[in-house]
Parts: sequence; structure tokens; C-alpha cells
Amino acid sequence: MDYRAFYENYHELYLLYAQARIPWSTAAEDVVSAAFDDIAFVWTTALSSPSAAALAWGLLRQRVAGSTLCPSCRPACAHCVLRPAMADAVVLHTYIGISLSETATVMGLNRGDIGALLCGARRRLVDSRRLVRAMSHMGLQVEEGADGRGSC
Repeated sequence: MDYRAFYENYHELYLLYAQARIPWSTAAEDVVSAAFDDIAFVWTTALSSPSAAALAWGLLRQRVAGSTLCPSCRPACAHCVLRPAMADAVVLHTYIGISLSETATVMGLNRGDIGALLCGARRRLVDSRRLVRAMSHMGLQVEEGADGRGSC
């Protein structure tokens, strides 16, 4: 895939992700633009890496993380307590609403990894009572097992 095709395939989702994490629309646009500049700079290296999508996602994640303040009641506040990949999967699949397969493609992972990340996120969020509000904002539905822990 050439860079232009990559840009066209991923720009909208990258922007939706950034907007979920950054409260100011213009700031999200600037961050995504800077991330694509970073990706263009390393595009040749990305193509020879095991996963160009994973490398690009990492660059986007770094740009977004450097611009976020974690305001309360944001859908992506899970980034404060979950591992980055878990929180990213939650934002993409649960909040933005893309499929497991598309989430995997965007993040440069396989579908099984995304399922495991989402299951782990559900368990972690159930274990962290202070995130009940965050769960409802993200639309996570967690069923409690007999032991009070989440089940996937």
C-alpha cells in the first residue's frame, strides 16, 4: 500500500480516535495531521516493518497521548487506568463503534488480540469501582459473575 492510500484509508478513523481523546476538535485535527507527518517521514521503514499499521498506530498514539489532559467524563478516560492498547481497543470498538476486525486492522493487531484486550478491559474496569461512570460513557456492558467480577 502506498502512503496516499494508507492516508485515505485511516485518516477518518484516526481523527475519530483523536476526537474521542482530545476535547478540542481543532487540536485533534492538528494532532492527526502531525501524526501523519510522522508516518510519512518513516513510511519506507514502516513498509519494511512487520506491521506498517502497528507502527503508524504507535506514532498516532504518542501524538495523542502528548496532547491529552484526561478531562473528566470523556469517553477515553479509560486511558488513565488501562494499558494503552486496552484503552485504544475500547475507544475504537466500543465508543467509535467499529468492528473487531477493523479495530485489529487499524491497530495492526489480529482479531483475537483485540478480543483479549477488550475482555481484559472489561475485567479491569469492573474491578475499578471508580470507573463505573467511565464504563457507562463508553457503552461497556459488563455482566458480573457469581464472584462479582466481570465475565466476557
